[in-house]
Amino acid sequence: MTNSDDKQEEDKQEQEQEGARQEQERVEFGRALKHFRGGVSVRALAKRECNQGRDRISVSQLYRYEGGKILPGLKHAKHLDTLYGADGKVELFLATLRDQTWNPYYDDPSKPKRKYFYRWPSEYSGLVWMHLKPAADLIDSRHKIHLRWGPWKMATETVIPADGVYLVTGKAADDSNQSVTLELNCDLHIFALFGAGRIENETAPKLDIRQKWTWR
Repeated sequence: MTNSDDKQEEDKQEQEQEGARQEQERVEFGRALKHFRGGVSVRALAKRECNQGRDRISVSQLYRYEGGKILPGLKHAKHLDTLYGADGKVELFLATLRDQTWNPYYDDPSKPKRKYFYRWPSEYSGLVWMHLKPAADLIDSRHKIHLRWGPWKMATETVIPADGVYLVTGKAADDSNQSVTLELNCDLHIFALFGAGRIENETAPKLDIRQKWTWR
């Protein structure tokens, strides 16, 4: 076998492994949707009032999501979470799966903002993160970021490259099943994606902010 043949074989194996990984993610996401649907039929779910507007998702599309045929785009995350009554879990799961290929100019119909609010599921305990990406005209600019989260606050400054930057911290389960809202403020317009668990992106810088929190 020549070096060229070896390289082609390696590329083929990597593509097969990536394909298998993506298939497994689709299956796991579909299984989660079925869990949240419970005893309600897919057709009854599709007829719910919250699914009759502009963001309506058809019965056939829901079957494809649940069957692991396709993974929904991030623009459907919040709507699916509401439709399935998942209390943030579907939105979080999809954001975590989609993060590595997240392109806010394609995935997010909204414009970059200076303020975001987010709530992780109340019972979640573990690593959480905020993936911040700059507006097109602010790549590699220094951004001043302020966070408020319950009785805690945090401030930091960082240059945000095109691939973005992660702010990483920890979260304990919330008392009384009441999720605490995190407020993110930035002096410049940014895109933000909120997730949890392991970060697959190997190129974007990660800032551990767990020791930066102070009492408000």
